[in-house]
Amino acid sequence: MITLRPDGRPGIRITREDYNLLAEFILSHMHKYKEITIQELLETAESEFASKFLSNTGWYALSVKLDLQARGKIKIVQKRNPYRVKRTLSLQLRKIPKVYSK
Repeated sequence: MITLRPDGRPGIRITREDYNLLAEFILSHMHKYKEITIQELLETAESEFASKFLSNTGWYALSVKLDLQARGKIKIVQKRNPYRVKRTLSLQLRKIPKVYSK
């Protein structure tokens, strides 16, 4: 699949399995914390999935974060350093579903 970007340009090519893995991680992390900096989110993803992606884990996580942002699942709440992300209201009211199924 090709991810989306908030500016409307296409994102990266990533397998659905990897996308779902990172999207579920990001959304469940957003469920735990009301807000989190992007840096904290990427560092946590890198430590969690270092063996899965071997390199560029942060880049994949950032690309999936941008896709979730483009789809309205999460949003930027502070646009200055440090950038902070927050889940959208719709995610606060229901259980987090699988983003894509095979």
